[in-house]
Amino acid sequence: MLASASSGAAELSREEFIDLADTIADDDIYVKDRKTLSTRSLHSDIELRLVDRDVWFLNGGFPVNFDGRVNCVAPRLIQATHTLQVGAAIQAMTTRKKGLLDLDPRVCSWVTRNFQAELQHYIGGNSSAKC
Repeated sequence: MLASASSGAAELSREEFIDLADTIADDDIYVKDRKTLSTRSLHSDIELRLVDRDVWFLNGGFPVNFDGRVNCVAPRLIQATHTLQVGAAIQAMTTRKKGLLDLDPRVCSWVTRNFQAELQHYIGGNSSAKC
């Protein structure tokens, strides 16, 4: 899995990966379902074949915490995303299961509980806070 957690789209260039995969027509590196790319959502996952393995480019190469909408979030509140990504990475490294898995509900509950407490603290102490 390739996933970006940056604040912009430049970390993993969707176009460059596709262009590189298309460089040689008959090799072992290519975009799977290449013909459907132009009709799919810009944020759909892209599956690439890299000689001996498949790689998934999550969220079309955009940061996995980005869905295309503009939002304004105080930096201390977006840390929940990073915490979930660390939890997912740890889970991926410690499981023997293959493919996409749901994040362990215990991690989700812990993050939700602590994030809500942080949010309440932030809102309570910054009722006029603006981005």
